Amino acid sequence: MRRRTKFESCVCVDASLVVKWLVDEPDSHRALALLEEWIVQGTRLIAPSLLDYEVGSVLRKLAARGVLPIDSARERLHLYEALDIELLSPPFLIRRAWELSVSHGLYTVYDASYVALAELTGTRLYACDGALVRALGGSTDMIINPLDQE
Repeated sequence: MRRRTKFESCVCVDASLVVKWLVDEPDSHRALALLEEWIVQGTRLIAPSLLDYEVGSVLRKLAARGVLPIDSARERLHLYEALDIELLSPPFLIRRAWELSVSHGLYTVYDASYVALAELTGTRLYACDGALVRALGGSTDMIINPLDQE
């Protein structure tokens, strides 16, 4: 009998995908369909704890630039909080994120932290960040841009 792992039926999501759930962007409808599928299947969503700040920063920038009214940005932040994404900060996450950013030429450790979390938990990372997927996607099947798939 196969033993279940703590992270079975679990996916790691990055801010680029989560923002598509909150803000009308190209392919947002496809991103929302994926979220709905995961909800129906009971798939658990995880991310590094920095996700709160990345999503909050995107919403704040959109409001500051006048793309979203401030009240609408705040409402979307509340919607984000209701998504039930489990935020994790396992031991050595920063160390592994650093190693990945250096070895794959990523300029930010925070982008690499999503990959590191997926690696440490044995889950797949779903990301719409083209630079991140290009930098690491060819070296592993762990990173998936769900909107590139037909």
